Amino acid sequence: MKKSNKLLIAYLILNIGGVFLLYVFSELHGPDVRTIQASKPITYHERSLPPFSVIVADSGMHFSVEHDYDHKVYLHNTGGMKVPKFKISNDTLYVTDVGLPADVKPRFFSPKVTYIEGKQRNRINFLQLQTDEFSIKIKGGRVDGSFDPNIEPVVHIEANNSRIRLNDSSMKVLDLKLDNTECNATKNKIKEIKGSLHYLSFLTVDLNSKMKLITDDTSRVITDKE
Repeated sequence: MKKSNKLLIAYLILNIGGVFLLYVFSELHGPDVRTIQASKPITYHERSLPPFSVIVADSGMHFSVEHDYDHKVYLHNTGGMKVPKFKISNDTLYVTDVGLPADVKPRFFSPKVTYIEGKQRNRINFLQLQTDEFSIKIKGGRVDGSFDPNIEPVVHIEANNSRIRLNDSSMKVLDLKLDNTECNATKNKIKEIKGSLHYLSFLTVDLNSKMKLITDDTSRVITDKE
């Protein structure tokens, strides 16, 4: 066989082998690349709001409220729709179904929130709130919250058939009225805990709090040492 033919055959083998390897690599890794390329861009929207310090939520609403020096709402991935208007009247923000996509959870900001009321199937997060006194009332939902570590508010919680978690906060008083509710308040500095626990309610706390609690036979206070 002529030397030129051998070189031609070697050249073809190298090219065909390279194409085959590229094909195998694309089959193994191509879907991930296509998924990334096809993913929707994340969009963010923000709207200023009139002042409010009270929040009332309809059933099924999921949202968060955070401390900030301005009153506003923050949304992401609205699918190109305009930021809806939320009703605010007499210092009260009403969190209702305004037609947002299911995966869009509004984030509200306010310098001071003193009261939140929720209903069934609510998921409420509050973060680093700054207030001397705070109350929340919820029926059939879940709450996760924290306060600014530099303040010691008096906190009132009235809950039925709910789950509550308080995180990394200092409280002067934690006043509870729980009915069929679990409340976890460990890793907080609470000077006094008072109130009542009824019908399968459980409170988990640290040992460093003064307690004045009334519990029935179905409820229990659990310390983090147990």
